[in-house]
Amino acid sequence: MSESIHSDRQRRKRKIAAQLVTILVSAAILYVFLNKLSWEELAESLEEAVFWKAWLGVLIPFLVIWVIEASYSVKAFLWFHRPTPLKNYLVVKASAYLLSMINIAFSTGGEFVYFNRKTGVSFRKYIGMVFFRATIAAFGCVLVMAGLTVWILVFRAELARDLELEFWGPVIAALLLLMVDFYLYFTRGRGLLLKNLPFTYQDEFWIAFRMARLRHWFFGMCYSVPAVFTYILGLFFVARAFDVQVELPHFIFWAPLAALLSAFPVTFSGFGATTAAWMIFFSDYGTTADIVALTLFLPSARLLMRAVLGVLFMPAAMKEISSLAANADSQTAPPENDHRKS
Repeated sequence: MSESIHSDRQRRKRKIAAQLVTILVSAAILYVFLNKLSWEELAESLEEAVFWKAWLGVLIPFLVIWVIEASYSVKAFLWFHRPTPLKNYLVVKASAYLLSMINIAFSTGGEFVYFNRKTGVSFRKYIGMVFFRATIAAFGCVLVMAGLTVWILVFRAELARDLELEFWGPVIAALLLLMVDFYLYFTRGRGLLLKNLPFTYQDEFWIAFRMARLRHWFFGMCYSVPAVFTYILGLFFVARAFDVQVELPHFIFWAPLAALLSAFPVTFSGFGATTAAWMIFFSDYGTTADIVALTLFLPSARLLMRAVLGVLFMPAAMKEISSLAANADSQTAPPENDHRKS
């Protein structure tokens, strides 16, 4: 018992230490950029921002992605494990946004605990299903980016040099070939790369890939691609609200990379990382003050959205989790003695 208590304390200390590190990293990155600005410049950028447009650019994608991601998760369980109700998971996912305010890993872990109790899914299978959904989303975005590249080359050739398509074109082509290789290997047992790697892919982590057929790939892209591009269009509205005047084709190209850098779990809720990412990709389209103001607003608005949605749905989520615990107790409890027979 004492060893268990000691290990729990050690885990809590490690979590606190990791969180403190992310806060310090965020503070250090923000200091680098804020040190170059005067408070008057930052205040002026905030005053000139069109906040109603910026809020809509955060709120609408946030709600759309919440529903789409929950629906896709439930559909994946129907395909690869066992059905689970969407209504119940929606409230649990909303409450898990409170955990994601601290660290996205806490939110993922909380959702796994829910699905484990609800459906009995193992950790490796669950993580494999999450990886399948993320992979299909990435491949769907690659398809859209390939189409956008062709459109730019045909109709807006002058943008090709600005977007460095001589570099990104081959990268997109390589990702398309990787997508085809994934599909051929897991559905036909063919391909070039995966077939020749020294892995068998028989672990339950790969169950979703082994079970998936063309319709699962297609419907997975239909779920995930609209969510991704709703998110990107929302960011575009936020950029325009803070007077970062970037053209939409440029933004669609660079925003996914900026979002990936912003989501690196080395900062607190994206503070600092978001600023660095936007400065890398969009510094030519707005002033430093505008970009810093934007990247302070963006994670702050998301934190507020997560907090509000989490608090609103926490009572319903606690009711759902309590019902799971009660069902588990009723299944494991020993039968009551019938005193009438004694």
